[in-house]
Amino acid sequence: WLNVPADCVRELSSIHLHPARPAGINEPTEAGVIGANKILEIVSSLQPNDLCFCLISGGGSALLPAPVDGVSLAEKQTITRLLSAGGANIGELNTVRKQLSQIKGGRLASRCRAGQMLTLIISDVLGDPLDTIASGPTVPDSHTPAEALAILEQYSGGNESIAPGAFAYLRAAAL
Repeated sequence: WLNVPADCVRELSSIHLHPARPAGINEPTEAGVIGANKILEIVSSLQPNDLCFCLISGGGSALLPAPVDGVSLAEKQTITRLLSAGGANIGELNTVRKQLSQIKGGRLASRCRAGQMLTLIISDVLGDPLDTIASGPTVPDSHTPAEALAILEQYSGGNESIAPGAFAYLRAAAL
């Protein structure tokens, strides 16, 4: 199962290509949530004698939206737009994304029950920081909820009404 932009979908014999977002629109979508949840279901069902093979590439953050409980997809979309329009760099954007996700920041790897996981990563980030590329679904997060909260506060100007669930979640997680 691969979440891909819609224009990449082709019929393949052994791999399902799931249209997780429209081509050229690098924002999370409901279709992406459905695909991310399917991926979490698959990796959670694997057995110790299985090998989980992951392909991670740039743009993967928008392709794998799996909001934490209490944060809506609409809030994640608003946050993505706010940070992008405000000039946040990819590190800042993905620091926030990871903290609000069930799959990013190494959470895909932690949910995987396979005996081995092999990850191929195609970088689109200068310096190739593995926890930043696609928000690092198979790499432990090097950032904290407090850091994500500070970034969100900075770019929102303290306006918590834009994403109340996200602010509440990050505040609770930062304690």
